[in-house]
Amino acid sequence: MSEDPKADREELFRRMAFNIAVNNTDDHLRNHGFVRGRSGWRFSPAFDVNPNPDTGAERSTAVDGASTRDDAMTALLAAAEYFVQPGQRDAILASVRKALGAWREAAAACRIARAQVELFAPLLDNPPQGLEV
Repeated sequence: MSEDPKADREELFRRMAFNIAVNNTDDHLRNHGFVRGRSGWRFSPAFDVNPNPDTGAERSTAVDGASTRDDAMTALLAAAEYFVQPGQRDAILASVRKALGAWREAAAACRIARAQVELFAPLLDNPPQGLEV
């Protein structure tokens, strides 16, 4: 049982939005772990997030039957009511937008090769519908 179901629903929505935004097509259920707290379970820190520059690739985990990046984001936004209240949904999406907006700075800080930056630029500079800046 979750220690904090509301926080876990919000975190699941955040992870789904981020994974769709970076086109993590290998987002299978084994990539969502849990840690035991004092009175229940919580999500572990995120791990095994692998952006895929091929925006036409299908996702391992569909969202309401949608398996491509834009269709999955559309489905997630439509289903948001199952996870979070509208105000919280907007705050979570804003935090994902902010993280995406800083990707080039993060790549530079980590000394990612220019060729790799250019490979991912079309993906990360063009968020899916619903996450545009």
